[in-house]
Amino acid sequence: HVDDPASFRGYPAYWRLGRGHDWDLRADIGADPMFTDQPGTIYKGHIPPTQKNLRILDLYHTSRYLVCIRDPRDQAVAHFCQLLRRDRNHGEMTEPLTEAQTHERLDDYISSGTVLESLLFMGKWLDARLTSSHEDRSAVITYEELMTEPTATLRRIADLYGMDLDDDALARVWGAISPNTDRRFAIDKTGTDRLIYPLGWTGEIGTHRRYFSTPNAEAFDRV
Repeated sequence: HVDDPASFRGYPAYWRLGRGHDWDLRADIGADPMFTDQPGTIYKGHIPPTQKNLRILDLYHTSRYLVCIRDPRDQAVAHFCQLLRRDRNHGEMTEPLTEAQTHERLDDYISSGTVLESLLFMGKWLDARLTSSHEDRSAVITYEELMTEPTATLRRIADLYGMDLDDDALARVWGAISPNTDRRFAIDKTGTDRLIYPLGWTGEIGTHRRYFSTPNAEAFDRV
């Protein structure tokens, strides 16, 4: 896949039940044909470090995993905009939010408990690595490291998975997976759809500064 990283396909986000199930690992995940027929297949999901999920990682003791975290303020804005995407897709939003409406809805979002859940999510993953036997087969990176030092960060990931890649190979990988690029169509995807990104694309570092009003920032700090 290094020669053509844009062709890579990770494990699909949809199980056979026909719904998105990336919140919990399945105990039989390692027996799925995607894994048994294609060794080295990668599963990507939004997985909390519950006792169940950690036990499953113990069950597949040769597996390795990567935890990626982000400035929680930027992550909150990105998730908020993904909820707007859902509203658009369901036909519930036909006009972009104004700046005032965005701030109002962000205030509701911040006070809903989602932000606190996200903070606990990240903290528990970091604690789980330090208090388990997984530290030697896992790594933590930040979104900010990936965006500002992509080659060095990708090298850490490659080392985790035992891949010996030179700088040219890493550059090709970054060209395919950069948040700025839609790897399926090799086009820029920095967010021109104002129904989803009313105040601009959320992939930039520090995007909360564009989205948060002063009351929004104060509400977030109280969380």
